[in-house]
Amino acid sequence: MNCLEARKCMYDYLNRDLDERTLRDFLSHLEDCPECMEELKITHMVYTGVEKLENEDDDLNLDRAFRKSLEQSRFHLIRLSMLTTGRYAADTAVFWSLVLALLLLGRILLQKHGIELRYPVLSCLFFFV
Repeated sequence: MNCLEARKCMYDYLNRDLDERTLRDFLSHLEDCPECMEELKITHMVYTGVEKLENEDDDLNLDRAFRKSLEQSRFHLIRLSMLTTGRYAADTAVFWSLVLALLLLGRILLQKHGIELRYPVLSCLFFFV
């Protein structure tokens, strides 16, 4: 992501409208580009400051609010990454469970019908099940 693309994403970031990939690219760009980080900080302070004034919020520590926003965004990405990894792990476990179940079913059916396997590869597969 370049600076122009990052600037286009700033308002979506502040409104929490960025998808996972864009958010990851945006935060990565901010880490490498102090100018964009400063511009986001100023924009965030204006947005947050106006919102806090409208709500008559006593806590006007805008710098802390900006850092907290960045931390929350990074945590959100970590959570999404963990969910994706968990989903892949679950899909893999289900796949291998189905393979094992099919092998067991095949062995049961073969034994039920008294069929003897003559091919060593198939015998090995059904032997371990």
